[in-house]
Amino acid sequence: MGTFSNGFGLMRQSWRVLRADKELVLFPIMSGIAGVVILCSFALPVALTIPWGELGQKNGGHIRMNVFYYLAIFSFYLVNFTVMHFFNSALAACVLERFRGGNPTLAFGFKTATTRLPHIVGWAVLSATVGLIIKGIQERVGLIGNIITAMIGIVWAIASYFVVPVLVAENIGPIDALKRSGQLMSKTWGVSLVSNMGMGLVGFGLGVLVILPLLAGIPLCIAATTESSGINGVMLGGGIACIVLSIIGMLMLALVMTTLKAILNTALYHFAVQGTAPAGFDDAMLRQAFRTKKKK
Repeated sequence: MGTFSNGFGLMRQSWRVLRADKELVLFPIMSGIAGVVILCSFALPVALTIPWGELGQKNGGHIRMNVFYYLAIFSFYLVNFTVMHFFNSALAACVLERFRGGNPTLAFGFKTATTRLPHIVGWAVLSATVGLIIKGIQERVGLIGNIITAMIGIVWAIASYFVVPVLVAENIGPIDALKRSGQLMSKTWGVSLVSNMGMGLVGFGLGVLVILPLLAGIPLCIAATTESSGINGVMLGGGIACIVLSIIGMLMLALVMTTLKAILNTALYHFAVQGTAPAGFDDAMLRQAFRTKKKK
């Protein structure tokens, strides 16, 4: 319980950092908008590479995709990961600058990420390759493939946990950054994983709260449009308002939790490298957690 309590405490400290630099949440917003644009841009090209005429005719309904499909998927992964890692790097740069006592701006984050762009693209190529391999296994092996790819995904997520702050702070290539991330994770994995689990539990609890208006709004809309006397405008308006409120709440929650995760990730990296807690974080809490890991 103490470990989980420590994780919740670190999340609260991440929240204090976000309150001091509220503009940090703009990076996930811009990343999300760019991601939607990229998804829409690749939807048609990917769809055109799928042999729809073979659907249900081979391998019990499974389609063996052609090389053009995988090229389109790889291109989508590459562009999407490049943009996502770019914004994540800009966010990490701002957090690191705040930890050093500076007062970072959006321009500072973008400038730093731009100087790391060759490494960011290299990391995107590596990420896209791994993603394509996982997708290929899933589509060709079925249930066993899903189990294998789930295990690969977990290992990859753990090994690459610190890659973004490493790319930003140490300005090294993607392979070296992955090795460095693995070294740091072997040193901090107990703190890193439990902290993220604690943050995930909080996010789940808040998610349940923000989805409640949606669960109330949908029945209201249905009831308002099925009354024998006609549409009930008041009930329909209330249902729509509940749905809109819930959607806005879910979007805001996702943005805040994404930013908090990036702050915590960067704080753990800072402590693992520097040996002292960054500004806004409790040194004793981090030091106790790292000592616990070393004793094991």
